[in-house]
Amino acid sequence: MKHFYRLFVCGCAAAVFTVLFVFVLTRLGGAQAQDSLDLMMWLRTWADAMQEHEELRARGVPVFRRTVEKNHIVRELIAHHLTMREATDRFRELDEDVREAQPDLPAAAPGSADDAAASRNVLLWVRSELAAKPDEAEKVVSELEREMCEDRAAPH
Repeated sequence: MKHFYRLFVCGCAAAVFTVLFVFVLTRLGGAQAQDSLDLMMWLRTWADAMQEHEELRARGVPVFRRTVEKNHIVRELIAHHLTMREATDRFRELDEDVREAQPDLPAAAPGSADDAAASRNVLLWVRSELAAKPDEAEKVVSELEREMCEDRAAPH
């Protein structure tokens, strides 16, 4: 019985010292210390941060998917499995998908939706993909530019 009494006294003393410590800390530390001890405020801050993280993650998924798809399109174009027109159209579709998923994004730059701007975007990606092989890059880009010119000259 004596051991239980000591345990009870020690528990009460710990509780009293904890209450005193928190009281003194909040009085000396002011509002900042009180806020840090406020569990509900901490949980609210944590929940807000988690929500912001999820929103950013959700916004990033379409952009990441677009980047992966553009890399795939460029590889297919370089391998001659796609035409320049097909690659340009797919790039434009991917950009439009991201704009639909994120309507609060700023509008595209003037002229970026036209064929010439979209084709230049594809060529930039091709150059980036072949950056380690400059000779091949120039050859492929020249072929694609020629294909662009022929496509523009052809009646649609």
